[in-house]
Amino acid sequence: MRGAIRRLCGATPSVVTTLVASVFILALVLPWVLKSTRTIVASVRKSRIYAGEWDTEDAQIRRLRGLGDWNIAVPWNDRIASGGNVTNLPWLSPDPTYWVNKCEADYYRLGSIRVSPSDSAFGK
Repeated sequence: MRGAIRRLCGATPSVVTTLVASVFILALVLPWVLKSTRTIVASVRKSRIYAGEWDTEDAQIRRLRGLGDWNIAVPWNDRIASGGNVTNLPWLSPDPTYWVNKCEADYYRLGSIRVSPSDSAFGK
């Protein structure tokens, strides 16, 4: 069989061995590559929705800040707070001293930011 392959390809034994090994490795790796690609492509829609929610939140905070409100209370947003695309990242709480609230207040240069307790999952 090796002789037939060599005659067909006009290749040396080392080239044939390399070709066979490459095809074998490709056959092992290809299913995982295809699965990963499929998962990434499927997450695009969810990521766009999540990004849109963040953009809406950002616009609301900037609008309130522009009106001179330096201590902002935003409504609870399930889509953002559920983790969306950022797994295990907590969202704002009703407590303005919570570290996430402080970070967001610093980012927007606010006195404080919190979730409206009546709208939040904390108040339920």
